[in-house]
Amino acid sequence: MEFGLKLWSINTDYYLAEARRLYEKGVYSYIELYAVPHTLEHIEKWKKLDIPFVIHCPHSAHGFNLASKESESENLKLFEETRLYADALDARIIVVHGGIGGDINETARQFTLLNDSRAIIENKPYLAILPPGYVPKSNATITCRGYDKNEIERVTKSVGCGFCLDFVHAVCSANSLKKDIYEHIRSFMELKPTMYHLSNVRDPASEYDSHMHLSAGKLKIGRLLSGLADSAKITLETEKEFADSLSDFEADIMHAKKFDISWRKAVKEDLENLFNLRNDAETVKNSFSNKKVEYEDHVKWFSTVLSSKDKLLFTAESANKDFVGQMRFDRENERDFVVSFSISATFRGSGVASHILKKQTDLFCRAHKGCRLKAYIKPENIKSSSCFKNAGFIQEHIIDGSYCYVKEI
Repeated sequence: MEFGLKLWSINTDYYLAEARRLYEKGVYSYIELYAVPHTLEHIEKWKKLDIPFVIHCPHSAHGFNLASKESESENLKLFEETRLYADALDARIIVVHGGIGGDINETARQFTLLNDSRAIIENKPYLAILPPGYVPKSNATITCRGYDKNEIERVTKSVGCGFCLDFVHAVCSANSLKKDIYEHIRSFMELKPTMYHLSNVRDPASEYDSHMHLSAGKLKIGRLLSGLADSAKITLETEKEFADSLSDFEADIMHAKKFDISWRKAVKEDLENLFNLRNDAETVKNSFSNKKVEYEDHVKWFSTVLSSKDKLLFTAESANKDFVGQMRFDRENERDFVVSFSISATFRGSGVASHILKKQTDLFCRAHKGCRLKAYIKPENIKSSSCFKNAGFIQEHIIDGSYCYVKEI
């Protein structure tokens, strides 16, 4: 995954040196720069950083409102300034809000007038926060444009543009629309976002967004990130508490990278982690033997697995090099493989299990065309049953008192 730092074009006095330091340290991959109107004099300062950029167009708080026909002339002027930032900084993406009030058809019409293939639309909360000087035409509730899948799709299909999924905005609009927040996010994911905005929320039932630090809010960040593609581009929009330091941003990045999880074939260096996981109390309770294994027996088993053609063992780790868990595929016959899956205590309850199980088993099925996966789970192991169901497995029958879950693609 690629993680980005969100800054404003006026942040040249105190964040430039910090931005360079963290980029050279490898903490993040790009800057998403909000182009504050009438600040073109700052372009050269940002250009000297020699860092990849995404540009964020001004929004309604600065007078840019694609949903308002009366704002068309001002919108085009503001976008021209944004375009200058994007050109000078060689940005390949310009993030644009759909506006407030009006209707989505007007947003789509004016989006076309921007005439820039780099422009992508961002989803918004349902309820708008009115900018200074905005005069509503009626007493009706003023809504943001792009609050659900249908509105975003109206623009992407009409214009042929991409889409930026802001997770917290989706949470807010889900609450306004009385929808499950994760189902609402899933509907947006069907549009195959170009990139993402990530922060956390103080109140997961709120209709207004906040930009809490990832570890401080109430959303399960692991559940959001673990389902994304390895190539996902994610800008962190968390609050910045210090005028002369980005240490809080660095902490947020470390938290996010905890859920940037990748799989690889097990190697001999995984022995200790796998032994500790196997004898973890929760793993022992859910195993069919209900017993811990001796270290010598584990060493023999591990050596056998690594040399076997019919046992494929994978381990998962985060971008921070944290051990996440293991997944094993044991060939049962020409077609069937039995799946064993467990994650470390650190990651339990974080929302990652079913996502990484689905991602890895999907990849395995595509690599072994025509195969069928089976998982045997004790009836009392409700969490594992739920995890496998959410990963696309279907309960077929009971064998020797155990549930058999099956998956094939």
